[in-house]
Amino acid sequence: MLKNLEQVEGLLKTKGYTTTRPFGVIVTTTVITNTYTNTSGEKAIDIVITFDKVADCLAVEVIRAFDLRKTVHKEATLSCLLTATAQAPLLRTSLDPADGEIRLRIDCPCGARGARDGDLLRAVSLLPWFADNLSPHISSAMEKGSFDASEVARFRYPRQATRRKRNVTPTDTATAPSDRPSVPAAGPASTGRERAEAIANRPGGSPGRLRTLYVFHQWLASLEQQQRKQQQDQKDKLDPPTENKENDNDGHDA
Repeated sequence: MLKNLEQVEGLLKTKGYTTTRPFGVIVTTTVITNTYTNTSGEKAIDIVITFDKVADCLAVEVIRAFDLRKTVHKEATLSCLLTATAQAPLLRTSLDPADGEIRLRIDCPCGARGARDGDLLRAVSLLPWFADNLSPHISSAMEKGSFDASEVARFRYPRQATRRKRNVTPTDTATAPSDRPSVPAAGPASTGRERAEAIANRPGGSPGRLRTLYVFHQWLASLEQQQRKQQQDQKDKLDPPTENKENDNDGHDA
């Protein structure tokens, strides 16, 4: 159990993470990524950890995950982000409209004896996983103003993310190895009800949120039906069915 930052720092170091203590009130660690590029142009993600006494939790954050000022397609970017976080019940996002910072955060609840070790380690692993999986879609939304909503909505959020063997400082991100969890391939689309029931078994599955997800996945299913119908209509135009013509005679032999 974690009651103070010394214990937080000690736990991370025993698991191979390099940490720093700027200002004495936070712990930071930098984890290498596969596809995500931070706002400094490096393939690494900077994680900040601190105790939030107001919320009674250990907050694990990426302060500047994405910069909304770098795109004119703000609505598409935020839409992509919200679609993705619907599949990540532990993670929440926030936006600072003053500077365009998009933050990612996972809260580890504190009990009478503090926060659980496993909750912290999972959060530190899941934040880079999420950033790596979301990065290509966010890039598409920022650069083109569009993204594949059906692919984003089918994220397979891991129950337990594997820990990386090491993490690095920004100076050696170019040569550092990684132990990233593999991204499972998207399977066949399930119904909105099935997906909602699956999410109900995950942490953070509240009834109100499930209703919203159910409606959302119904909408996705309708898009797939429309696409199939359009494909069939196009096929019919290219190869119209043969119509049976009625016999014009009166039924008697000539």
